[in-house]
Formats: sequence, structure tokens, C-alpha cells
Amino acid sequence: MTSITRRTFTAGLLAASTLSGVAEAAARSAGARRPNLITIVLDDMGFSDLGCYGGEIATPNIDRLAARGLRFTRFDSKAVCSATRAALLTGRNGHTVNFPDVPDTAWGDNRRHFGPNAYHLPANIRTTAQVLGDDGYATWAVGKWHLIPLDQLAPGTSRANWPKARGFDYFYGFARGWTDQYRPALVENDDYINPPLPEGYHLTADMIDKSIHLIANRAAAKPFFLQLALGVAHSPIQVPREWADPGGYHAAPA
Repeated sequence: MTSITRRTFTAGLLAASTLSGVAEAAARSAGARRPNLITIVLDDMGFSDLGCYGGEIATPNIDRLAARGLRFTRFDSKAVCSATRAALLTGRNGHTVNFPDVPDTAWGDNRRHFGPNAYHLPANIRTTAQVLGDDGYATWAVGKWHLIPLDQLAPGTSRANWPKARGFDYFYGFARGWTDQYRPALVENDDYINPPLPEGYHLTADMIDKSIHLIANRAAAKPFFLQLALGVAHSPIQVPREWADPGGYHAAPA
């Protein structure tokens, strides 16, 4: 088994970031190895929050990714969590796949403002994971999902809008819009879990470690698609002390 650390995991992201139309075409040629794909999704971050776009926050690893890939200066965001995630996974505007906002808005008296299909991804819409899975990829969702209507959140309810039903082989993370980084409402596949958490536990580190484990233990010849959706930039802002103190942070060497 290949030994992978959080630092070598970042190096792997560097390799993933070099994908382009040319690389994809080459991968489809006879005998070529298909690329591994990693999508990193972050909440509540703006254009100017990254160092590679001139932001004041130190983001050295993301900057290294940008240096090896492409930086877009024209882009579209739905500006709302679930609508953006639905668009990213389906290639369609959030409104066309029943996600005008976040599922939490269809609660109580507000429910009357939404149709019966609101926040249910249409059954005939294929996600990136479904397309890649059909092409032989291992597909994993790690982190935040937030594409579940309120009537499917409780244990024992339908899982039609959960990750495994939408093309992912494995899901580890949290189902709703946010969770406590120290005491998260963890989900594995289709069920809530309550494992013992070690001293100093932080959800973001746990999700990175889980991603490392999935990559290290996959079938070597099988390409993978990992959607890594981190929630640490979303409220509640719960950052380990060594990262919260700018004077104590030192960027890893390039």
C-alpha cells in the first residue's frame, strides 16, 4: 500500500489540477491511462479570499494548485450553497433541477411557497458521479452534501437524494448545510454514525484523512473521482488554534 500523508495528498491535487481538454482527449486514446479527478468545494469564500487572486489570506497550497492549472476570471456562481452544488454536479442551472435555494427554506409555513418537487433532484438527471461511474471510475463524496430535502433527512426515510443514490460509491461527511467541526453529525453512506472521537478531533482533518485512505486503498488500476466538500469556512467558524493565529502559521515549503 502506498503511504500518503496530508502533504503528499496536496501534491496529488497538484497533479489533478493539470487536467485540460488536451489531457482528457489523450486519456481517451487507445491504451492511455484515464486521469483521476478531484473537485474541492468550499463554502462562503469569495474571489478575493485566495492568495492566487491577490487575497490577504495565506493560501499557499491552493496557490500552488493554481500555478499548475488554470485560473478563471469569468465564472458563474449561484451564490447559494445547494443551488451551486446542484449545478456543479449536473451541469444545469439550479432552478432547472429543483434547487432554487437551500432545502432549509422549505420549512414550516414557508413550505407552501414551494412545489412538491422542490429540493428533489429529478430522477432522470444524471450527475457527474453517475456518468463517471458508468465509465469505470470509483466515485467518492467526502464532506458536505446539502442536496437532501427536509423529508429525507431523518433515519428511516427515503435516501433517493443522498450521495449513493446519485452515483457515488461511498459517502462520508455531513448531510446538512453545516455541522460542528468538533462534534459533527457524521454520516457514512446512508446512515448517521456516532464513533468515538479522539482528543483534538477536527472534522476537516478527519475528512482529509478519509480521502487519503480512500485513495491509498483503491484498486490501483481503477481511476477515481473524489468530490471533497469542506465546511470549515462556513459558520460556525471553528478553526484549530494553530491556524487561527496568523503569527503561528508558517507555509509549507514549495
